[in-house]
Amino acid sequence: MAAINESPMEVTGEVLDRATNRGRNGLTVQAWDASNKITVALGKATTDSNGRFTIRIEYRQYNFPAPPDLYFKVYDADGKNLLGNTADYVIWNSKMQEDVTIYLYTQVQTVSGKDRLGARQALNIANFVQKSDFLGVFNEGKTTLSGTWGMVGDMVSNYIKNINLTPLKVNMSRNAVVNKDVATATSNLRAQNIQVNEVLPYRPSMDSSSLKMMTGAIPPLKSGQKVNLYEVNGTVKYYSVVTATTSATPVTNVPGNPLAPGAPIVHTDMKAMQTEISANRQALAQKDQQIAILLQELDAIRRDQSEIKALLKGKSST
Repeated sequence: MAAINESPMEVTGEVLDRATNRGRNGLTVQAWDASNKITVALGKATTDSNGRFTIRIEYRQYNFPAPPDLYFKVYDADGKNLLGNTADYVIWNSKMQEDVTIYLYTQVQTVSGKDRLGARQALNIANFVQKSDFLGVFNEGKTTLSGTWGMVGDMVSNYIKNINLTPLKVNMSRNAVVNKDVATATSNLRAQNIQVNEVLPYRPSMDSSSLKMMTGAIPPLKSGQKVNLYEVNGTVKYYSVVTATTSATPVTNVPGNPLAPGAPIVHTDMKAMQTEISANRQALAQKDQQIAILLQELDAIRRDQSEIKALLKGKSST
């Protein structure tokens, strides 16, 4: 079938803001073939001060057998950012003889009374997100807090302007050392500025060193410490923090004989063990106190979130 011998078609219409029902000025409107046989825009125009536009389309150069159905794309003044696509809700044909009306949705306005983020606060937020160890905070406190990632998400998204944006950090995880091969454990420790003093065989026996391994929690790891690693077949089973009184003598034992002779248990050893246990208990108590403070802050965050949602809901209803 021969191409259409008609004058250039003109498509007229307007682009309106859905919220205000006013025309949008200076936007680029493109007409596209709804059948997608032609993969370039058939024509384009720029909206005037009232949001009106007129697109002239040369059908003949595309050899259409009949006037095609059209849909429209709306871009910003530069023609780079797509603001709207009517493929799913506005299809136009020359037989309709009607203007095209395209509605655009604008972003939700800033809530009245709330300051926008300044440059300094934006930098604080970037530093907070980049440096905070959210995964470490979550894993370290999830048992006590019984929380979810939603709590952290709420804190970041809804309370960033009011909280102290000090990066959140936790001590190095024990899992980064225990049950890892010696090389991996050593590398993980060095990355946290923790030095490996010695790598010793893990051979528990009825001596003071072995009893210390049985006193409870593995000591926490902090930057600047020295540790001894205890391994079996190249895998770290335990570590101890080296102090001024820590012995570097390997723990010895004859396999299969739990009563093999070792270092005798003396009063000074028991006293040191009690001191270490007391220090660990104090550290755990401080951590519980910090978690309690964090819970209070998260509760305040949720209250502020509810207030913001209520304000946004009231804004949208008006």
